[in-house]
Amino acid sequence: LNTMIDSFCCDSVDRLPISEISHVWNLTQAVVRRCSEGIEHCFLSLILVVSVSLPLTLVGIVWSQHVVGIDSGYQAIVAGLPSFFVACGILYVVVSAAKVSEKCGRVPALINAISFGPGTERPRQHVVDY
Repeated sequence: LNTMIDSFCCDSVDRLPISEISHVWNLTQAVVRRCSEGIEHCFLSLILVVSVSLPLTLVGIVWSQHVVGIDSGYQAIVAGLPSFFVACGILYVVVSAAKVSEKCGRVPALINAISFGPGTERPRQHVVDY
């Protein structure tokens, strides 16, 4: 999705006609919305897995140290590494999703800054407002 938005911005700067920019932006928004709907449930499931696995890992470490009698801090760290790596992966996914949202928010300012020639202010404003 990031690449798609970057491609749209580069094509806009390369002086596509304003009518074509409007059409391409409509298509780009439709694809982004459709992809977002498709991965929404997966995204929420991943967040749920991390929010459950990290506390359970901490409980397991504490339990293994007190009940089982494992006193080694090294073993506790090794036991928590898988959950830590899963949490890092989910954090990466969240940051990637935020990048897409941030780029979409900056596109209207880019379109507004481009000059398409005389008489194109109204169509440009339509693209920016939409």
